[in-house]
Amino acid sequence: MNKELDISVVIPIYRNNKVLKELHNALMTVLNPYNYEIIYVNDCSPDSSLDTLTDLASQYACVTYLDLEENVGQQKATLQGLKKAIGQKIVVLDGDLQDHPQLIPLLYQAMAQNNGSAAFVKRKGMYQSKGRMTTSVLIKKIIQLLSGLHYKAGSYYMFDNSLLKKVTTTASNCQYPYMSIIVAHFASQIQYISADRGKSIGPSGYTFSKRIKAAVMAIYCSLYCTYTKLIPD
Repeated sequence: MNKELDISVVIPIYRNNKVLKELHNALMTVLNPYNYEIIYVNDCSPDSSLDTLTDLASQYACVTYLDLEENVGQQKATLQGLKKAIGQKIVVLDGDLQDHPQLIPLLYQAMAQNNGSAAFVKRKGMYQSKGRMTTSVLIKKIIQLLSGLHYKAGSYYMFDNSLLKKVTTTASNCQYPYMSIIVAHFASQIQYISADRGKSIGPSGYTFSKRIKAAVMAIYCSLYCTYTKLIPD
């Protein structure tokens, strides 16, 4: 594969087989003007996602997949994909089609026009219940105070390859890595674009207790990044 790639797209996969082919087709259409690679990370998904990924990799030279031996969670699965990325710009998005692949060119343009080292999608609208939205906003405003990442920013973002080594090294050493927060901490400038987020297919796997646990981990990660920035290289 040509190593002068414009974009690497990293996508953690868990129970996404119902939409995986649709997601892939959308990515192929959007990424056509670029030199690119797509890295799927199968996080020990219990559905047939691995079969679909194997099929896609056999059809398309631009597709690489990692098959993790155990479920490590979205953040650590994303980290494994980032370690394989070689594009000049790195995109991370979820595999459930709530985030639209059509936004990738807008993220690319935002970084190019404003010399940003990272660009995030800010979510608009009500994409989950009112109670869940309220809890999410409160938690993310705390994270915004710690990291500078806007509270409406989600897990759909692009960052420059110049940050990649710092991001992966920090995440590897952090007990509870949260990739978007780590990127925000080390980006010299962050751009934002706004977009509606689609509703997920099927019930959410995040219970209230899991959401609180994830929030504590995110806050821990932000504090860890702040600490590491104080240590001379």
